Amino acid sequence: MALVPFILGNNYQIVAQFGDDPKKARGEIEYYTQGACAVLAGRIYTLTGWPVVSLNNPEDGHFLSVHYLNKRPDGAYVDAHGVCGTGLYGLIALRHNVAKPQWVISKGSYSLDGEIEDVEEERVAAFLASPWMMAVIPDDARK
Repeated sequence: MALVPFILGNNYQIVAQFGDDPKKARGEIEYYTQGACAVLAGRIYTLTGWPVVSLNNPEDGHFLSVHYLNKRPDGAYVDAHGVCGTGLYGLIALRHNVAKPQWVISKGSYSLDGEIEDVEEERVAAFLASPWMMAVIPDDARK
């Protein structure tokens, strides 16, 4: 059985099994799950066509999304932490401190990142080309 690229908790050592540097990858993974997730989700949508999903927390009284990620055709969710299979979505919600998650899937074209700075464009492109993200989103899934 093939190893699924997914980080459980704070164990970033798994990225080494996919040819990436855990220390370097950790910084980028945290960046794209703690503030720049919308940029990554928008770029993954452009790269694959996979719809963007927002994680909402209806209990906090706000209507802003807590996290953005993408949904593969097989139903698995994808973000910087890797591929989270169906039935395990609660792990993503727990990572973002959401007890009763509300998942909202976008319809059609969805752009979260708008006009981003050239520096950010280069950063997200480099992250998507990293060994870790190549394991998460293989060539055959990229347009």
